Parts: sequence; structure tokens; C-alpha cells
Amino acid sequence: MAYKPPLEEGELHSRNFRSIRDWIERNKGRIKAKPNQTALYSGNDYDFDFRAGMTEQDIRETEGTPMYRRLQQMRKDMRDQHVPCDFQTLEEVLKTIKDSPVLVDKDHQDQPFNNAYDFFESLKGSKRLTPLVPNQKKLQDDCWKRLSEIYASNAEGDIRILDGAAKDYGKLREDKVFIQKELAALLKNDKLSPGAKKLLQKKVSAYRDHFDRRYTTLIAQLDEGKARLTRKQR
Repeated sequence: MAYKPPLEEGELHSRNFRSIRDWIERNKGRIKAKPNQTALYSGNDYDFDFRAGMTEQDIRETEGTPMYRRLQQMRKDMRDQHVPCDFQTLEEVLKTIKDSPVLVDKDHQDQPFNNAYDFFESLKGSKRLTPLVPNQKKLQDDCWKRLSEIYASNAEGDIRILDGAAKDYGKLREDKVFIQKELAALLKNDKLSPGAKKLLQKKVSAYRDHFDRRYTTLIAQLDEGKARLTRKQR
């Protein structure tokens, strides 16, 4: 094998960044749940119904359960009861994709990952990746936003949305990926069922305070999508 000089830091970072970006865009068609099985989530579940007898102070100090853990528990319960799971989260979809972006070190050695989820989760702060990609936290945030947008854009038929409360027990914040990316992508999606469109209309109404002037645009997108569905059904 011909000798390759070690990659300089800037060249290494650029090469690995392009690999991540190109992999995501090249695999857009694979980042989707099965029809009628798309599950999206955001926020926390505070289980108020199960806290009879607790003081307001205790409730305020109790950490809510993230909605993704609720979905994990639902999946486990269905598996324990030998019931086929009828939903897929983005994380579960990525676990089924056995390849991932190829990152190399300065000596051109590929870094192994079990699947696409393993790769993108490792971006969170894996020490072995620190020299290979800059600004890991921002990079991971940007990747998950793009992956989430694609996942919602590819949803077909019915969808499931578990949206809880913010950490201060209020509505979800504008910086949530569900609000920023997934909801907007769903509103442009022509492949959703009439039931999914009604669910989206309910969610947009619930979050109208988040959107301010954008609310009009989002509602227009929803109405346009509903109109297209009506035309197709004639």
C-alpha cells in the first residue's frame, strides 16, 4: 500500500465533516419508519396522576421522565407481552442501518461503529472522536436536527406524537427539535393520513404562542396539505 502522509488537522476535520454531511444526504431515503409507525416525542412526562398526597414543593422538585424513556418503556412492555411493536422512533430506525459515515484519524484509519445510531450518539462527546471532528456538541446537534427533519419528512400514514411539558412544567420551548424541525416538516408532508393531519392541526393550535408571525405560514402549509389530500381522495 502506498504511503500516505498524516492528515493535517484542518484537512482531517474537513474530510470527516464532508463524510458526515454526504452520508446523511445520500441516505435520506433510508431514514424513515415503516408506514403508520412514525413516532415523535419531545419534553417530559411528570406523572401528576400518580402523585396523590405529594406536596406542591415535592412535585416541583421531582424530575420529569423524558418522553423518549416513556417510548422505551412502551417498547419493553410490548416485547415482554409478546406484542408486536407498532411504532419506530428515529433512534430505532438508525439502529437498523448497519453502515454509517466513515471517519478517519490522521493516519487514514477508519473508525468502527456498530450502526448509524452508534455513530451519531458517539458524536455527543466520545474522547476518541475529539481529535477527528471539531465542535462535537454543535456538530451532533446539527446532525440530529437534520436527521429529525428527514425522518419527519419521510413519515407515511398515521403518526404518533408524545409531547410532554418543559422542565418548568410549561409548554415546550421554541428550541426543541420537535418544534423547530419535525413539526414544520410534517406540515409539508403529503404522505400523511387524514387522521395525522387532524393531529397536526391540534398540535399547531396548542403551540401557536411559539410561532408568533410564523404561525400564519404554518397554518397555511397545513391547509394546503389538507387541500391536496382532499383532491387526491376525489
